[in-house]
Amino acid sequence: MSLIERTNHETLRIMTSNVWGNCGDQPIANRDDKLADVFLRYRPDILGLQEVSAKVRREQVSIFDLLDSQYAEVAVDIEPRSNNYTPLLYLKEKFTVLRCGFHCYSGLNDSNSKSVTWAVFACKSSGNRFAVCNTHFYWKDDDAGKEARISNSKELVDVVAAIMPIRQIPVLCMGDFNCRASSDPIRILLDNGFADARSAATVRTSDSNAHHPYPEWDEALQIFANGPAPTGEYAQAIDHIFYAVGTASIFVYETIDCQDALDASDHCPVYVDLSFREVAATSPPIASLAPEALHICWMTDLHLVDAVAGQPQAEGAIRGNRHYYAAMQKLRQAVDTINKEQPDFVICTGDITDRVQPLASFQEEWERIVAPKDLVIGNHDLDNGYRSLVEQLGYATRPVVAGSVFNRSLSLRKGALRVRLLLLDTNIGEDGAHRVGTSEGALQEEAIAWLEQEMRTCPEALVLLFSHHGMAGPTKYFHQPDVTRYYAMVDRVAEAKPELRLLHCAGHHHVHPLAEILVRTPYDSFINGVAMISESSSFMHVLSIAQDGTWTLSYRELRTEGDDG
Repeated sequence: MSLIERTNHETLRIMTSNVWGNCGDQPIANRDDKLADVFLRYRPDILGLQEVSAKVRREQVSIFDLLDSQYAEVAVDIEPRSNNYTPLLYLKEKFTVLRCGFHCYSGLNDSNSKSVTWAVFACKSSGNRFAVCNTHFYWKDDDAGKEARISNSKELVDVVAAIMPIRQIPVLCMGDFNCRASSDPIRILLDNGFADARSAATVRTSDSNAHHPYPEWDEALQIFANGPAPTGEYAQAIDHIFYAVGTASIFVYETIDCQDALDASDHCPVYVDLSFREVAATSPPIASLAPEALHICWMTDLHLVDAVAGQPQAEGAIRGNRHYYAAMQKLRQAVDTINKEQPDFVICTGDITDRVQPLASFQEEWERIVAPKDLVIGNHDLDNGYRSLVEQLGYATRPVVAGSVFNRSLSLRKGALRVRLLLLDTNIGEDGAHRVGTSEGALQEEAIAWLEQEMRTCPEALVLLFSHHGMAGPTKYFHQPDVTRYYAMVDRVAEAKPELRLLHCAGHHHVHPLAEILVRTPYDSFINGVAMISESSSFMHVLSIAQDGTWTLSYRELRTEGDDG
């Protein structure tokens, strides 16, 4: 197949390729050289690979070395796993990575190779943002395998849910799905707002299915050769590229079946040439969302300095690697938005202040909120001292629960919906004292016991847990023995209470511009929230819970004066 020239400089080329890295005793030999030649010849902007086994990475000159002059691998945290089989690569000269993540699929998953790696990219020249998910679904074609792929697809939808809401940025999902476009797992993607890029393409160079028999090993020459071309039609294809409906124009869909590609793997690389369309920049107001749903406005990591020093141009404004862009201005905008949209509840998950300072400027805005509200404290707040915080916030008469007045259990109701809201102080060590001067979260046994009691005995099936530190966040930000005990507790409760659905929301990690959603089990999910201080334009969350208990996350943009970026 001849290389098709791009239509213009704004066209992006997105490619997926299974490199046949799970090859048993077979060598890699010349296969990575051939694939690298193909990739450099076609030069995709974004390249997603599957089956990148440890064996592929251990080659004396690996495919990453061969591509290093032009491509960088998206660096994601894969702990506790030792290898990312589904890496994303991008042209270093053209793009920057704004946000990225990794999710290993639950259930059947040989070698933990079935996963999704995602990233939000920004074009250096235009500033345009888009997201790409690169994935590999489970492979066996028995009943258990089919169910596993359905589960993979549902988990992929959950991953995408963390990316789609902000600005409705374009999102693509691509990879080796190990199932046909007409199958149930793909139907799940289509039902959740995705379309098959091949069907939408103006130019389709082949009706091939891309998957084909393995190339032959030439013992004498010690190379792979004579890779056969695919013989099936696209209806039998298992390699796909999907895009969010209404966000892109697809110009070309091509299956690369040149001999170099055929000799390198049992999958031909597939790519699309596309351009992204402008889409809505803001989420709809609460009034236009489902009126019967329960709506919670959630803000985190305000890091107020004072009413002046947080302004970008003011004397004493903090610059450098911590971005305190008009923190008070953003808080006022958030409160104005809350009072205008009238949510059912408002939550702040801490780091209200950045240093030792009175809470008066925060309280003035906080008290303007008409809706019911509550908060938990963060590690920066504790620079003021726990007792001082309690007194300034007027919480001295609140009961102390598991060592803190900030540990609370509330029942939220709307219509027939019942939700248990748990607020958790994650700043207390095993000695029962609040920890000052550390960014590491902690949970003493008393707090874990309290959480277990609340989750077991509350009549609600859906539990919303809000804290400053996230137990599912980066490992360096939480005392890991406490995390182990916490998840053991959650699993015990889920076994005793099968209807349990836990959603844990936390801040602390200064995520921006997208919240990160992680699904640990079918009953336990985590949202790593967007920090309000990060960048000149940031966001407040709106968590909307339907009457059936399903939830969605949307955002409200907060911008500094004069910021039109």
